[in-house]
Amino acid sequence: MEMTQTIHDVAAETARRALLHGDPHLAAEAADAGLRASPDDERLWRYAIRAAHPVSYTHLTLPTISSA
Repeated sequence: MEMTQTIHDVAAETARRALLHGDPHLAAEAADAGLRASPDDERLWRYAIRAAHPVSYTHLTLPTISSA
């Protein structure tokens, strides 16, 4: 059980960091490795889906709130 949890934790963190750094291929590989150890984990599925469909939100701007 502890080995499965360790694989899951490392895979999830690797996928998260890969997505943050714009590397969907690494994120997909990490999520896939984690899903082999923990096939029903929703967080890993979410990373796998995000890696398969990367979206850039850099073109969006958030509205500013004036302090008037």
